[in-house]
Amino acid sequence: MHNILTFLQSWAMIATWTSVVVVVVSLVVLAVVVRLKGAHFYWKTMFGPALIFDSTDDDNNAIRLLNVGNKFQSVCYVSPDKRWDLACIYHQYMEQLIELVACKQGAAGAELAGAGAGAGADAGAADATDAGGSASPFANTNAQLADWRGHVLVIGGGGFSLPKWLLAHCPHAQVTCVEIDPRIIELAREHFFVDEACGQFCATGEQRLHVVCDDGWKYLQKCASEGTKFDVIVNDAFGGARPLIALNTHDGAQVLAACLTPNGVYLANCIAALEGAHRKPLDAALDGCNPVFSHVYVIGEDDDEPRVIANNVLIASQVHYPLAPAYCIKEDDDAN
Repeated sequence: MHNILTFLQSWAMIATWTSVVVVVVSLVVLAVVVRLKGAHFYWKTMFGPALIFDSTDDDNNAIRLLNVGNKFQSVCYVSPDKRWDLACIYHQYMEQLIELVACKQGAAGAELAGAGAGAGADAGAADATDAGGSASPFANTNAQLADWRGHVLVIGGGGFSLPKWLLAHCPHAQVTCVEIDPRIIELAREHFFVDEACGQFCATGEQRLHVVCDDGWKYLQKCASEGTKFDVIVNDAFGGARPLIALNTHDGAQVLAACLTPNGVYLANCIAALEGAHRKPLDAALDGCNPVFSHVYVIGEDDDEPRVIANNVLIASQVHYPLAPAYCIKEDDDAN
């Protein structure tokens, strides 16, 4: 009996090691095949393997994508003439919100703030359309981005899409980007044109992009304790397996509010459905923001398919911004 058990244990060990070898060989073959097709495969990041590859969008524009742990984290344009534009719809919404913040704080800020409090501005926002004639959530504003000297905090680096856009289009803005994974920072610099953007849009010796390798929640708490303020805080760390749960709480919202300037705005990429069972992450974020902020809005990425999980933009501020009423969750009439 002892000999039989020893024999079975030996075969079990051989089978186990054989399986390990097969898996390792398969992964090596996969990595080689991926590399031959022009993609890049990296075994390990904090949230799983990373795959970087080029493709084209619906308009046949060349794009580069970052997939981490089988979840898409970032996408950017590749061609030099579009490299600093934003490819994702939710980032384009954030772009327009940042433009509104710049208007309110810039040379035209007083005029915009006065008009924004009236019914006329809301009506304009409700009727605003984009160039294609489809409904837009934003009023038509003249951007003051060229003169804006705001400070933007982006939590979640990925491919650094929004920080690169800020460098390119806001020549006087300061950008702090917090990314918890040092490997993702390395990949962004290597494949997503981060260093090129710094070289092209920052003067010699000027550092307008400050990259911080840290946990986003811990960094925010540190800023709150030190009294550091931002004009815009962007939470773009919802692409991984676990979003910043702390920011969905009442305490998290209070820390966010403490880190914003008086006209500041919190923007969050909330991956959820607008209706149904998959709406829970959005409801959690709203439950955290509603008691703390006077004005709360949600811009849905796919209003036509409200039960589809999408990248929705949650907007929270202590001041009014002229967004269409359809996107309003909370408006405090007593606030600015």
